[in-house]
Amino acid sequence: MLAQKLCQRSGMSDVFFANSGAESNEGLIKLARKYSFDKYGKGRSTILTLKNSFHGRTITTLTATGQEVFHNYFFPFDQGFRYAAPSLEGVEEVAGDDV
Repeated sequence: MLAQKLCQRSGMSDVFFANSGAESNEGLIKLARKYSFDKYGKGRSTILTLKNSFHGRTITTLTATGQEVFHNYFFPFDQGFRYAAPSLEGVEEVAGDDV
């Protein structure tokens, strides 16, 4: 019922409910990689996040977090994330064909 109301008011066709920010971010990471694969095929699975960011406490969201202090303990981490300075120039500097 809540999902129907949200769809009606927003004009969207689907709703994704999550229990936490980390779970929301995990879902978005999957969605971004699925979209990239469907549109471009293999080879564009790298996701840029910003330095000093925080995305959650799951292994994948810790990997996405742009703070080295969170990268010291919980190995192995997932691959496919790159960290940019929080500016357009920072993003352009680390973006590549795999993004």
